[in-house]
Amino acid sequence: MRKKYLDVLLVEDNVAEARLLQELLREAQNIEFQVTHTKRMQTAIEAVTQTHFDVILLDLTLPDSTGLNSVDTLIAAAPMIPIMVLTNTNDEELALATVRHGAQDFLIKRHLQPELLNRAIYYAIERKHITEALNSTKDNLEQEVQNQTAELRHAKELAQTTLQSIGEAVITTDAHGYVEMLNPVAERLTGWCLTHAQAQPLDRVFRVVDEQTREPMTDLINTVLLRQDAVEYPNLLLFDKDEVREIAVEVSISPIRNSQKDMQGLVLVCRNVTPARRLTQQLQWQADHDALTNLINRSAFERHLSVALEQVKSKAATTDVLCYLDLDQFKIVNDTCGHAAGDDLLRRVATVLQQDLETDDCLARLGGDEFGVLLRGCSLAQGEQLAQKMVERIRAIRFTHGDRIFQIGASIGVMALDGQLEDVTLLLQTADTAMYVAKAAGRNRVQVYHPHDLEFQKHQGEIHWVSQITSAIAENRFRLYAQLIEPIIPHAQAQPHYEILLRLQDNRGHLVRPGQFMPAAERFALMPQLDRWVISTLFSQLAKRPDALSQGIYAVNLSGASFNDDTFLAFLQQQLAEHRISPEMICFEITETVAIENLDN
Repeated sequence: MRKKYLDVLLVEDNVAEARLLQELLREAQNIEFQVTHTKRMQTAIEAVTQTHFDVILLDLTLPDSTGLNSVDTLIAAAPMIPIMVLTNTNDEELALATVRHGAQDFLIKRHLQPELLNRAIYYAIERKHITEALNSTKDNLEQEVQNQTAELRHAKELAQTTLQSIGEAVITTDAHGYVEMLNPVAERLTGWCLTHAQAQPLDRVFRVVDEQTREPMTDLINTVLLRQDAVEYPNLLLFDKDEVREIAVEVSISPIRNSQKDMQGLVLVCRNVTPARRLTQQLQWQADHDALTNLINRSAFERHLSVALEQVKSKAATTDVLCYLDLDQFKIVNDTCGHAAGDDLLRRVATVLQQDLETDDCLARLGGDEFGVLLRGCSLAQGEQLAQKMVERIRAIRFTHGDRIFQIGASIGVMALDGQLEDVTLLLQTADTAMYVAKAAGRNRVQVYHPHDLEFQKHQGEIHWVSQITSAIAENRFRLYAQLIEPIIPHAQAQPHYEILLRLQDNRGHLVRPGQFMPAAERFALMPQLDRWVISTLFSQLAKRPDALSQGIYAVNLSGASFNDDTFLAFLQQQLAEHRISPEMICFEITETVAIENLDN
């Protein structure tokens, strides 16, 4: 009676990873796994001597055994049980070594999914059965050739039955590479029936190419003859007889020898791995592309930029041009119509941007409403013209939502890849600077990067202050000062008034006035962080000076960004309660513009 489940021995010392693997097995469909978990090699060996397992999942880093020794130890203890190696590293040499030592498969833990793990276990068990069947068949054939008795016929019938029933394609040939037998799976994969395939050359019946190079693999037999040993090909594409289908396969070819070790023929085992290969390709595609627009994402775009830079530096390419594009007025659509409408607009923009690009050009969504364009073999003047055309095309978009029509624009920074800047991050930052200069100049326009332009130098200076402000907050290098506000009429106020002043202490200990870093903080949305630092620091200092609690009013300048922050009031209340500060002691100063725009607040 066939079991309704498969017995799995999981040898894994990491409890969390063991739990995750068991969860993946539980999620498998159409099959149930019964898992026995052990953390050490010694207990694993005890388990296989007492219980029959269908498959073993083995981690190579155990407390009492590591690396290939673990594979050898388990195979010695349980030679009939297929072993699948688990690891956290994508090491091809290690993978090949484990298979040579007898493991059936090599799995990377972070890539595992229920369906993939289920299929891998199934294939491992199948491969083990095939190997056992083929070894048994080969032994029987060699014995029967020697004896030349009636048992030879029985062994051949048994071999045929085995080959007919297994799930992988099997082809046998004579010593010269002419086909003698195809099992039903091989007939389905190749499109050849056994009657027509017999006596045909193997490379005519079994037509494969290298998956990467697409070069025909016509020397399969010669390779085996040269090595006089089994040869494996993990990445091939098989074409059927009519060239209708293209199938991803893994192939193993082994010599068949008689008792005198003379080669009598070859046996080819072929496994259809098209579903697994498609899944791998899909995952790779998802890793390199933006799901919303189907354009490549930032990381893939940076790789294209890196290649372009290397070609420019090696003089293998003419000048390329980088465009950094940011949509104008996109936030209005998002806030007014919702993110679904914003997503539709981004997809439409992506389609429009592709209209004027050449095959070699590269378009990416860098994040949010920002796009990157790499124009290959393009002069700076041509790049500026093409960027201007992009601005005009985007300006021509009329986005309709309900009864409302929106018009958006784009600001584009353009720069040449001429070898002067050799860092991808710096390239993107520079093009981004040009884009911000375009926005500052009125939006909906193109700005070409010129390193000596004052506007670029000013903006790059602001970017410098962004990193300075961020590190100063993290390292607590801001300083507060209280400046007394003197009344015009002496003794006109009952208690002293102070204005709180903020200074930044640079890495050399010098104090920097707000006029130098505040514009950058306002432009790059750092004011809420600064305001909160000022408030928490001021309240903490007042709480440490009981004499200050009973007198004085402290005026704090508050930015419009903090005033409009929905979470700011809760933060302020929490700080007042934590430091036990009387609210009457604090006066917030805001600009008239902020007050008028936010009368309710």
